[in-house]
Amino acid sequence: MGGGIVPKEISMKSKIKVFGNLNRALKWAKVPLLIIVLVAVIGFSLAACKETSKGPVLTIVNNTGYPIWYVLICLSTDPDIGDDWLGPSEVIYNYGTRSFTLPGTGTYDVMLLAYQGTSAFRFYAKLNVPINENKTLTFNSSDFVTTITPSVHNERMELLNRTVPGLPNKD
Repeated sequence: MGGGIVPKEISMKSKIKVFGNLNRALKWAKVPLLIIVLVAVIGFSLAACKETSKGPVLTIVNNTGYPIWYVLICLSTDPDIGDDWLGPSEVIYNYGTRSFTLPGTGTYDVMLLAYQGTSAFRFYAKLNVPINENKTLTFNSSDFVTTITPSVHNERMELLNRTVPGLPNKD
C-alpha cells in the first residue's frame, strides 16, 4: 500500500475546543454585521428626512440669446439679492437649462446677468414670482431690464435698489 498520509484521529477534547472557538468567532462576526445594518438604516432615515425638507425645484431656461454668467435668486422681501447660484465656472448657454432647489416656498425675485462682451452684462429679471411647487421660468428678450458695466469684479453694486455682493470673475 502506498505511503500516503494517514489521517490522525482527533480527540473529543480537540473537537470541542475547535467548535467552541468557531462559535465565539461567529458571535463576534455578528457585531460588525449589526453595526453595518444600523448605519444603513440610520443613513436611509436621514436621507428620507432630508428629502422631505427640500423646497421646490426652480428650472431656468435661457432663451436670451446670450450666455448667462450669474443667477441671482432671493425672496422678494430680502433687502440683499445674495450670491451667484451658479458654480464658479458654470454658465447657462443660450437654449440651455439649469435647475436649482430652493430653500422653501415663497415669492421670489429671479435675476440673470448675461455676458454681452467687453465687460458688459445684460440684466434680466422676473420679480415677485410665487413658487409653491416645482416651476420652470423661461427668460427671453421681454425680460431684459438694462445693460450694466461693473467697474471691477468682486465689487458690490446696486440692482433694483438692492445690494448685490461682488460677482466673482468667471475667467
